[in-house]
Amino acid sequence: MGLHSMRQRSAPGGTAEPAPKPSGYLAGRPSTRSALAISSLLALLACAPALTTRPATATIGEGQPDRTVTAPARGTSSANFSRTILPGSRLRYAGSIPEGQIWRPVGWVLLAEGRHMHEAYVVERDGQWIGFYLPVERAFSPLASPPTLRTETSS
Repeated sequence: MGLHSMRQRSAPGGTAEPAPKPSGYLAGRPSTRSALAISSLLALLACAPALTTRPATATIGEGQPDRTVTAPARGTSSANFSRTILPGSRLRYAGSIPEGQIWRPVGWVLLAEGRHMHEAYVVERDGQWIGFYLPVERAFSPLASPPTLRTETSS
């Protein structure tokens, strides 16, 4: 007997009747739909690949004017998660790594997603968004297919 069928309460007149079962339960067990949803979520989380990264020592820099993105740029990480940098997004020069220039988002947060979420900066080379610089990890993560990054100098 399940826990829910053992509990009883007194009805008027002294007779006992079973306590109502919580919603979402069938015969004391979670519903099949709930169990399937939880199992699917756990499977997806367990299968999310980690980002491909390599150590990157950044040279900190200043002196370049901020840039504003003028056209959407959609990049897909090595873990197959996409991010779009929208027009009007502002970027501030933060330095460089051998792969390219590092641009820090201003007033917004860029996250690189894989098995974990990582704060990320934009790495740009020759007008293309080529990857993420992960400042906490001090690492570079390349994009699967680098899009064009159209920007103009901010005033």
